[in-house]
Amino acid sequence: IAGGGGAGGGGSSKVKTSTFLKSNEIESLLSAWAGEFRRGVDILLTNEWPRGVVDGSGGTTPPLPPQLLLAPRTATAAKYLRPRYHLAALNNHHYQRPPYRNRDHHDDYVRRHTTRFIALANAFNSEKQKWLYAVNITPLKILDDATLFAEPVGTTDSPYLGAKIAQSSSTT
Repeated sequence: IAGGGGAGGGGSSKVKTSTFLKSNEIESLLSAWAGEFRRGVDILLTNEWPRGVVDGSGGTTPPLPPQLLLAPRTATAAKYLRPRYHLAALNNHHYQRPPYRNRDHHDDYVRRHTTRFIALANAFNSEKQKWLYAVNITPLKILDDATLFAEPVGTTDSPYLGAKIAQSSSTT
């Protein structure tokens, strides 16, 4: 399990940019990625949603709140750590993106496992949006490749491929 957070600010546009993950935290996560997390992580817990996570979701994106915080550094962490499940809860809005394929960072055509992004609303919210999520996970390190690389129906390409992440990460 990997996690990140802290205090951060926002931008002035309709969709704000958060800086909850600091540069040194990203460097620490990427250093871990080069070592023990090279295959990925089971769960990534973040406060904010990664910038671009709704991109390429195949038209399944519900109306999102205007105050939505999207974090470029969280997108970088999600791209490199390749979590099987990425849970975020800052925006008080439930959203479950279709699973997306992760790719090798040196070759976008090398296939990796899928990620499920799930954003949870605040507990006991008045809109009765989902605020709790239960999952039964077999750890990544003991899964065989056939099971790990199996793609659920509706899987999309990663929202963090190529120039998308470079463009997203340059904004803070």
